[in-house]
Amino acid sequence: MTLLTIMTLTGSRSKAEAVLYSFPPCGAVDLRAADEATLLRCLAPVFSVDDGARSFNRIGAPSIEIRNGREHVFVDPDVHLLYAESRHDRIGSVDVIHLVYRIHFTLLPFTWRVFYERHRNAGLVSIVTVDAVNHEPLFFTTVYSCGCYRALLPTRSLPREVLPDHWPSDVKKVWGKPMPAFMEPMRPGARYLVAMDSRTHRVHDMRVVDVGAETAQRLELRPMEGLRHLTVAGGGESSFFYPSGLRKGHVKGAWSPIEGLTFGLLILDPMIGSDKDFGDPSVTGTRFYTMLLPWDKNVSRLDVFEPLLRKMKFHPERMTGAIWR
Repeated sequence: MTLLTIMTLTGSRSKAEAVLYSFPPCGAVDLRAADEATLLRCLAPVFSVDDGARSFNRIGAPSIEIRNGREHVFVDPDVHLLYAESRHDRIGSVDVIHLVYRIHFTLLPFTWRVFYERHRNAGLVSIVTVDAVNHEPLFFTTVYSCGCYRALLPTRSLPREVLPDHWPSDVKKVWGKPMPAFMEPMRPGARYLVAMDSRTHRVHDMRVVDVGAETAQRLELRPMEGLRHLTVAGGGESSFFYPSGLRKGHVKGAWSPIEGLTFGLLILDPMIGSDKDFGDPSVTGTRFYTMLLPWDKNVSRLDVFEPLLRKMKFHPERMTGAIWR
């Protein structure tokens, strides 16, 4: 499938107005011998957003300026950035590298269906998990940067014995969206696609696509650490995240008040629905959890995979170095 094909996918709504975001192809790069910077560049996903001409559907640039003597944090929809970092982890006895990617939008606008989610500076995190030795992708994951609507899919390279019992062979429903049960093998000139709905930015498709010259918009790749050192218009720098207090580690200006003051109080987190930093909570100040029950918050973190995989009924103990020899 090429990116041009995405524009005419069949479904309940037309994709004719989708805007595509990508990078120049990597060419003939042997990823088995690649360093982590090359992996981040060559395995970065492409993104398709329905009704992409609307400002709130355009991938933007986290920005800070001073207005009336106060810091104002916003996302500029006219500059298209993808932030990335690599993180090391271990699943079973296999060392893995998580290639973490992050985009942001100006806001989730008002919609009747999910009106309580409306807030500014909303984002999406994508993770390509690869074996640390041969750099073979094992999982592809997307999630709102508040931790909501996680979609974690294995690739065909994951050994079958690691899968949950009765894992489907073709389609996997994720939050009501039909996704492929497996991501196909990566091939030269291809990328993982993340296709999103208009307004809600819900992911409605994840698959491998060929990258062609018809891509409408180019993304600029930036180090993830740059979000903590944004240049303030007029001089100085500041973080995209709150540095202290109840909001520590959350995106500035991204509080979802209706969600936080209703459902959030029930699950003991009034910051629920607010976008947050990604990583070790002892560093960021907040857990990037993806399950709502209080006793599931720690095991559902995405900065470490094995506890979550066990919760999802995968068998990470069956991942051993012997699999890859």
